[in-house]
Amino acid sequence: MKNLLRLAVLIPLVAFAAPIDAGTPTPVFGKTWLSAVVINPLGSQVLVDTGAIEGPTAISFCAYASADIGTVLRVQLRDAANTTTVSEQLLTVQTLGTSSFCMDTQVSNGQRIRIINNAAVIGTVSASFLY
Repeated sequence: MKNLLRLAVLIPLVAFAAPIDAGTPTPVFGKTWLSAVVINPLGSQVLVDTGAIEGPTAISFCAYASADIGTVLRVQLRDAANTTTVSEQLLTVQTLGTSSFCMDTQVSNGQRIRIINNAAVIGTVSASFLY
């Protein structure tokens, strides 16, 4: 009964979301969706990358991952020169599982956010990024 009650509370929240104008290609949450499916990715292989972001700005994003083998992905905020990781969040995926997180952050001009594979694996890894 508790699960049904929780579901009843969540449904109205979705119902009040702003409708998407069919003539506008921009989703309500973000403007860009990046995605990659990689077979046997190498360690530190870049899966998705936003490219340089115009800033300074506040950015909201969600990172999603799935894999047929257990793996760890790294969601990184990189400096404008793309040589140093400013901050990082690990995204752990269980075998045949999915994982995701969303966050808000400040981005300076030229910085980028990317998802890389932590270590080489034999299997298929999928990573997506909405911002």
